[in-house]
Amino acid sequence: MTRQRLLTACGLFLILVSPLCSAHAQDKPWLLSTPDENAQRALQGGDRGVVFVETIVSEKGNDKHCSKMEIFLARVPDGIRAHVQTRIVPLLPGFGKTLGGAIGLLPGDYIVTGISCMPLNQNIVFNGPHANLRIRVGEIVDAGAIRLDVRGREGFIPQTTFIHRSVEPLTPEVVAYFKEEYPKTFSRAVKRPLHLAGPADVQYKGIGF
Repeated sequence: MTRQRLLTACGLFLILVSPLCSAHAQDKPWLLSTPDENAQRALQGGDRGVVFVETIVSEKGNDKHCSKMEIFLARVPDGIRAHVQTRIVPLLPGFGKTLGGAIGLLPGDYIVTGISCMPLNQNIVFNGPHANLRIRVGEIVDAGAIRLDVRGREGFIPQTTFIHRSVEPLTPEVVAYFKEEYPKTFSRAVKRPLHLAGPADVQYKGIGF
């Protein structure tokens, strides 16, 4: 397993309380665990569930090149935060890709507070709230994909960017990725799509690619 995959596997499970990867930093078997084994450990703790999710940013129907994407979550009503990388495309071959995010969460209702897209040397954050999800102890949930589609722009700098938001099923590519990286965990996932928060069409100031 490459160093990038080790870092990715660890980063996917930044749990809300005492991240598991930090707690086992000196445990070599843990560091050599697969993402699927890490997900199983999160479930065996008996206090959380696991969510699989995908994020997509497109412009007029064509997917944008986001070399790195993250989704940010906050639990209601206490505001406890979590985030997970949902896409990593390394510049150099051989380091592996992350095509979807898997995260262990304490039970409760969550808001997707933001989605970040890093095309080339930029890091753009689309602030929410974008969607809602619910997770219970021991559940494994396929929350689908949330898509942000840039429909148009208006004015000069700072400009207004018009975005259409939607919730869709996981793309076939991401389903294949989850089946390969999380064969035991993802096979037990139940589909419970994210619920869009607010209107589908929103505006942002000063966003560009």
